[in-house]
Amino acid sequence: MSKTPAGERTGKHYIKGRKTIAGDGSTVTVMDLDAQTGTAIDKTKKTYSVKAFSELVGKSAAAGISIHPDVKRTGRHKNINGFDTVARDPDALPELEPAVES
Repeated sequence: MSKTPAGERTGKHYIKGRKTIAGDGSTVTVMDLDAQTGTAIDKTKKTYSVKAFSELVGKSAAAGISIHPDVKRTGRHKNINGFDTVARDPDALPELEPAVES
């Protein structure tokens, strides 16, 4: 994310079909749900890497991290270009917890 003069971070997010793109001026992340891959692009270094979701999940589990997203809806609805949308609470971020082995 790029920083504003006030030190705030800004970025852009796009969703189309089963792909999402998020990024700022120097980095881009592409998540392809059909291909089950995540692609990280570093525009400054002109490099990219592609990883399968299974590889990402395996690495986080090996590091003892379990992700439990909790997205809270605000109750606001809006129709944008013919699509019904629902707002979410931007402060409801996923919490990282150590994985517990049984």
